[in-house]
Amino acid sequence: MAAWIDHLNENSAAIQAVSTIVLVLITGWYAKLTRDLSRTAHDQLEESKATRKAQEKERSAVLKELLLRMNERLAQIPEDDYPKQQDIQSLLDEYDKYRLDLTRSSSLEQQELGGHIDKILHALSSLKEVTRGVRALTGDQAVASARLPVLTLKECCADALKYLSQDQPK
Repeated sequence: MAAWIDHLNENSAAIQAVSTIVLVLITGWYAKLTRDLSRTAHDQLEESKATRKAQEKERSAVLKELLLRMNERLAQIPEDDYPKQQDIQSLLDEYDKYRLDLTRSSSLEQQELGGHIDKILHALSSLKEVTRGVRALTGDQAVASARLPVLTLKECCADALKYLSQDQPK
């Protein structure tokens, strides 16, 4: 055993040099591994951003199509007169679909757009409420009560479409 220790003492400089070279190689390997992991994480982040942007663009297009369809129905309702029962009923027939599609679209990142969608949902809900309990839109009172929500709905749809038509800064 003493011979072994003497041998290590005599070659201590060589042992330190070899161990230093091994540590430098291990450290270099870890640095390369860390750099590769960092690049991979960065690439995944960029891909995620691109995917999110594409999804948002697609949802905006779907929302714009929905709002254009709603706007077409709303354009048939005169602003200076009471709405016709069949016009209101056609809006209410698609109420659940509009509500579902608008709710899905409210997950878009633009807060201002979310505010427009909330207003549209509220106006749709108001329209349904004022027309619901009055014998399925048979009375003049139901049609008269529907005028304000219809006008609000027209204005909110127009505002949302105007917002969607602008180029959005990102």
